[in-house]
Amino acid sequence: MTHKAIPTKYAGHTFRSRLEARWAAFFDVCKWDWEYEPVDLNGWIPDFRLTSYAPQGNDFHGTSVFVEVKPITKFCQATVNKIQHASKESKNSGEVLLLGEGLLEGHESYGYGVNESVAYLGWLGERWGEGPLGEKGGDGWVWDYTPLACNSVPNNDQPYDFRSLDNDYSCRLSGFYDGGHTHDTLYGDAKKLWGKASSAVQYKGSEASE
Repeated sequence: MTHKAIPTKYAGHTFRSRLEARWAAFFDVCKWDWEYEPVDLNGWIPDFRLTSYAPQGNDFHGTSVFVEVKPITKFCQATVNKIQHASKESKNSGEVLLLGEGLLEGHESYGYGVNESVAYLGWLGERWGEGPLGEKGGDGWVWDYTPLACNSVPNNDQPYDFRSLDNDYSCRLSGFYDGGHTHDTLYGDAKKLWGKASSAVQYKGSEASE
């Protein structure tokens, strides 16, 4: 059954759906810098842009990650095909974060026992070349789950970040890297953050909601 997306007001924006508003509120809970519908990339308008706060001299300084939000619970190849085509046509070489209906529960992580469930935000599309060294910034794409990292960002005011599951382990917003052993957020703790975000966009009478 398909649910109609109903515009939802949050943080001075009218989002196209409550799901988009929830993710915006989640970014605020994590204290991430976001823009809504920042640019048109040859017919694909990313829902958000997350801006890195990595210090000068760090590889991720001045970078950003585009975000696409879809009401999905599984990886959607059709959406990815659209993103990759638009990125190629617009010569966008940045990474893309694909988000679904909420956080995903995963079991592969660093810093915890093998039986601990951790939180995945969604799927991160990394850009790699097709040469033998797989240089970053190429036309090749690698998509994988992206864990919600925690307790690893030097700036205590921004304790959450995200990274690739199996490729470049650097945290995308802080640029933090500790040799591939970044702690990930436990799923139960992450669900509390998602709950705060959901509460922030609950129906408030005169404001639109789902």
